[in-house]
Amino acid sequence: MPGFRHILFPVDFSERCATVRPFLRHLANKSKGKVTLLHAFEETHSLCGASEGAFTAVFDAPQMEEESCTMLADFFPPEAGDTFEIVRRAACGNPAMAIVEFARNNNVDLIMIPTRGHGIFHRLLLGSVTTHLLENAPCAVWTAAHTEDPAMPSHAGCRNIVMAVNGTAEEARTIRRAAEMCEAFSEKLLLVHGLEESGPARAAQMRIKDLQQTTQTNLDVFIEPGDPVESIPRFAGRQNADLLILGPGALRTKAQEIIRNAHCPVLSL
Repeated sequence: MPGFRHILFPVDFSERCATVRPFLRHLANKSKGKVTLLHAFEETHSLCGASEGAFTAVFDAPQMEEESCTMLADFFPPEAGDTFEIVRRAACGNPAMAIVEFARNNNVDLIMIPTRGHGIFHRLLLGSVTTHLLENAPCAVWTAAHTEDPAMPSHAGCRNIVMAVNGTAEEARTIRRAAEMCEAFSEKLLLVHGLEESGPARAAQMRIKDLQQTTQTNLDVFIEPGDPVESIPRFAGRQNADLLILGPGALRTKAQEIIRNAHCPVLSL
């Protein structure tokens, strides 16, 4: 079945994480699979009491896990009409590593997580956890860098999807999968190629045409001039895209820059 059988949603109980809930619910209901809510926390020790009678507070990991699962139930409760299973888990350890390990050991095929900036550098840096996932996750990663944007909730329905392509053979499988998913979910899919100013547009069009013959698709293709890091998010904005897809290859190496510039969620397949 097109879609995602097992979606992992790491939860830190932040506002930006709360913003992702409608996106998660929409995609999970489309896919009719399983959603795992995971709260990862690191072990901490604290020194309590006066100097003469000081003692080290014992960290109770099992209790933290139990309390975390209770909080997860409140954070994302089931709703009438949901067609997916919800599982709640907690893990003690480095959050980035815990998420990747859980995904590898539990057949996760999509991780959904908002990114975060750092103060005035919000547009320059992705959160360390998101960066680690983009580089190490064994599955697709969905993320959004502008959850504070008032327009962000309007994209939760995910009707218009743009996929960035270079026209290389390694993109064939991703295009085929994206096309099948969009057809099953009644979503519109467009292909865009970010073309450097000195690049030959016709050659790019022919590469993508040949690729579509291989994938047996007939999607509309657009050539957007300029550096792909800027031109692809710009095109997605003009199309009012609800989701931007990045496949394997050269564009994936620029994923962090594209995510920072995109005002809609980005799915790295």
